[in-house]
Amino acid sequence: MTSQNLETALALLQDRKARLEHKPFDWNAWKKGTLLVLNSLFGEESTYFRELSAIDYQYSSWSLK
Repeated sequence: MTSQNLETALALLQDRKARLEHKPFDWNAWKKGTLLVLNSLFGEESTYFRELSAIDYQYSSWSLK
């Protein structure tokens, strides 16, 4: 990976991280976008991609604050 590609990849990941703080937060949209970034960087077989794919957020009344 060239230094320019590495900088672009890091910027994409930093953007995905920053979006975690945006209100209102849409888990499904964030997860889909982040999976696209992880897939392009590491592939579908990477631990990063597989672990995030396996996470599912359940909405309940106590978690909505």
